[in-house]
Amino acid sequence: MLMGGCNQQAREQTDLLGNKPAVGIAEIASLHVGMMRADVERLLGGNGLHQFSARLPEGDFQCVSYAFGKPHVYYYFLFRVDELERITLPPPFEVELVPYRNVHLETRKPLNAEKRISEVLQAEPLSGGQLVTSLRSVLSGQTESINVLPAFIVAGPQFAKAEKSIQADYQRNELLAQKFDPEKIKLGDAEGRLVLDYGLPLIISTNQQNGIRLYCFGSDEPLRVNPAYRFSNLAVIVANGFVARIFSHDFYDREGNYTISEPQAEPKGNK
Repeated sequence: MLMGGCNQQAREQTDLLGNKPAVGIAEIASLHVGMMRADVERLLGGNGLHQFSARLPEGDFQCVSYAFGKPHVYYYFLFRVDELERITLPPPFEVELVPYRNVHLETRKPLNAEKRISEVLQAEPLSGGQLVTSLRSVLSGQTESINVLPAFIVAGPQFAKAEKSIQADYQRNELLAQKFDPEKIKLGDAEGRLVLDYGLPLIISTNQQNGIRLYCFGSDEPLRVNPAYRFSNLAVIVANGFVARIFSHDFYDREGNYTISEPQAEPKGNK
């Protein structure tokens, strides 16, 4: 969905995905460290897709992703409090070969969310200009504007000709995305808010050594929805009665295998 000045098909696809306008190359190149999150969202046409929020000794961090041109072409935008800390490619997932019948299949290893956070914090940062270069390389074009895709498809008129059951799945996906929106809560919120905001958890467990508690919220119901736009379950780590981690999408582990050391109650690095 790389878009040129007369690419009507790209415009129609953009409308199908929620009237996301193309963003000029010059605007993307203007992204820089220290940029306020509200300005990033204004430039890119909306909120990014939440990946994680973490209270660390260095400060409160939130990572969101933006997809450009195609759903699988996405980058992490890491914010410290509300300032852009870095833009980076997502770290590769660890995989292993598993025997299956007479062959070996490549499968993703169990997620280590804390390790992945560390990899994001240490990843090679991209300037706005380097992001443009990377996008042009991946999308194989020299256009002057690129579509920024929405976080998820809103079920609207574009589904008028689809089967009613598929329409219903997208409408349900939209409701679940709203119900389990990670942005409902913030780092430092009281534990008591969680069930009020999200309902009963799928998983709840407590580390008996340090008292850290894990909540997983969401739904595993099958939905005929493009995987790139399916809502995400979320995991919340609570330490000393307050939210210390929020995980979704690339950082959500459906088995609830999360282990973290006890976070600080108030990071010294917050600005």
